[in-house]
Amino acid sequence: MKKFVLILFLVFVGFSIAFGLSIVKPQVGYEVVLIDRPLFFGKGGIQPEPVKTDTKVTWRTTEQIHVHMSPYFSYITLEDILSKDGLLLHTNIYVNLKIKDSVRMISKFGKDGYDWFEEDFKPKVIVPLVHNAISRFNAMEIRDHLKIISDEIKNELTSYVKKNELPIELVYFYIHSIILPRELENQLIETRIQQAKLETEQKRQKVEEQRLETERKRAEADIAYRDAMHLTNKDFAILKQIDVLQNLCRLNNKCTFLIGRNDIFPIKHSDEED
Repeated sequence: MKKFVLILFLVFVGFSIAFGLSIVKPQVGYEVVLIDRPLFFGKGGIQPEPVKTDTKVTWRTTEQIHVHMSPYFSYITLEDILSKDGLLLHTNIYVNLKIKDSVRMISKFGKDGYDWFEEDFKPKVIVPLVHNAISRFNAMEIRDHLKIISDEIKNELTSYVKKNELPIELVYFYIHSIILPRELENQLIETRIQQAKLETEQKRQKVEEQRLETERKRAEADIAYRDAMHLTNKDFAILKQIDVLQNLCRLNNKCTFLIGRNDIFPIKHSDEED
């Protein structure tokens, strides 16, 4: 019996030396999912708890999968999005998501979140939703509806994640820009230039109309005053001339009026007469 135990111990030691032990230490922002793969005895499979911060010693045969747990940012460029009127558009999209459960991610998909996103979620879920949402608008309308389109796609992605019980959280999603074909872009720029010119002309016309209205009201007031004072047109013109000259003299502090038969002349006094 002692001999059997000794042999078993030697086998264990030899096994440990041959296959060795492995140290698991996750980097900052990562969790390590362990998959047991015994050679001779024991149960294999994914361990229920990941290694998060502490160091752990395992058999060298235990597989380690490092899962990135920090929010994952992706900038997606799509160059073949068709608008409702059949034009190819260049689309730039921002997506941010993070893994909520590293063990479920590996057990469900067998890969890290980055690989799963690039190989599965982006081409099979995001791209079709973007195609479908943008295809409902004409090219010239899309830029005015970017927020509506982005919010719609984000809501659909959130529903998809919840319905399929994916171990991720969609932090944000929005369409950053839509680049139109060059000829359409030039047409849009020209349209905006014409709109700006039209708005400028409308503002100028409004100012001119206000000026004319002010002059009309002033003229009506002058006529009403002339009629109330029973003045002739000539007498009223002289009064208006005197009023203008008074204003000029007021600016110059001192002046004298020489009133003749036909004309009125103001004479400005020099400062030496003070």
